[in-house]
Amino acid sequence: MIRAGVYAFALFACTLLLLFFAADASWHMPLQPAHRITLHGANFRVVSGAGAQDEDALNIGSVGDDDNAVQTIALDHVGADDYPVLRYGFENFPRTLELSLIFRRADTPGDVHAIALPRPENGTKSYDLRTIPAWRGDILEVGFAEFPTAQLVAKGQGFHPFNLMQAELWSPSANGAVSALLTDWFAHWSWSMRSVHALGRDIDTPRKFSLVLALAVWSAIAFLLGMLILRWRSRQIGLGAFVCVAATWLLLDMNWQSGLFWKNGLTRDMYAGKSWDERSRMIADAPLLDVAARVREALHAQPANTHVLVADDSPYELLRLVYHLLPANVEPLGWVAGLLGHTPIDGGPITHLAEGSVVVYYHVQESVYDATHAQLHIGELSYPVMPLLETRSLSVYRISGTP
Repeated sequence: MIRAGVYAFALFACTLLLLFFAADASWHMPLQPAHRITLHGANFRVVSGAGAQDEDALNIGSVGDDDNAVQTIALDHVGADDYPVLRYGFENFPRTLELSLIFRRADTPGDVHAIALPRPENGTKSYDLRTIPAWRGDILEVGFAEFPTAQLVAKGQGFHPFNLMQAELWSPSANGAVSALLTDWFAHWSWSMRSVHALGRDIDTPRKFSLVLALAVWSAIAFLLGMLILRWRSRQIGLGAFVCVAATWLLLDMNWQSGLFWKNGLTRDMYAGKSWDERSRMIADAPLLDVAARVREALHAQPANTHVLVADDSPYELLRLVYHLLPANVEPLGWVAGLLGHTPIDGGPITHLAEGSVVVYYHVQESVYDATHAQLHIGELSYPVMPLLETRSLSVYRISGTP
């Protein structure tokens, strides 16, 4: 019984030391910050969107025309190294929005730096700014920017009013470092491409000590203490190793499941109670869906198997527009143009685009159409074409002959 008590105390002490090490807290740090700068929400200036004071808080009632909300507050040349920990608190923060810290430095007052922050939910979160290379010198202004989750939340969807309660800048302290570490490990982040398989944080931003690595070290410490203090032997060693690994995996899985449950809550907030038709149009790139519909309308008189080639200066818009045009015989123009002059495995050399092909240009800055001669310039070749649709940002041409 005594050995069990000693084991529990030793494991607790080692856990605290591991947290201290993982948080990059030095021994000369005080337990609590010696200095704090408190920034009440009501003192922030609304740059984008609309807000009103609510006692000490700032109530954000709407976003701006670009679907963003921004609030800032001026500082009197605060030394970045003197205040490396940010504390921030919000109330009723929508799941559909992401949050960033923005700030300006005295050496480059015209540049605005932005840092993605963990979601605040209802409460106070911490962030260790020592991991941010841009956080240096004298800070002139700080603020927050809120915006729809990229490639997930449609324009004008999912916003509801929320409160910016307050923010604080803390001088170095063990409490601040450990609080920032726990926020880094357990706070929620919005959906990303790695959300379905990442055990730790699933976005690429500066991060502190990995939770996966910390739990692996903790498991090894628990096992070694069991051998030294509890004097595990033979079968007990195997059982102890199994328990340590199982406990580590269970803790990781619980953390992952918590994040997944929150992300599913975001999906419910957006789509619950809506018909399938309504859901299908609630996409982040709804304007591209409308562009695809206009292209289909321009193609209504063309054969069903018409080869459609799409060009766009934005790779993201290009691939999404190709996706929205499916199941048409569609692919990026650049891919096909790159094959000209080469011999594919199953045929002869490709010398030019086939007559009857349709070329779609969306948000392409370079002029490629010669209206005088009704010709389209693609690479080194000029094709006779017939315009099917021409607007300021969208053009559709049918190749009517060989170059």
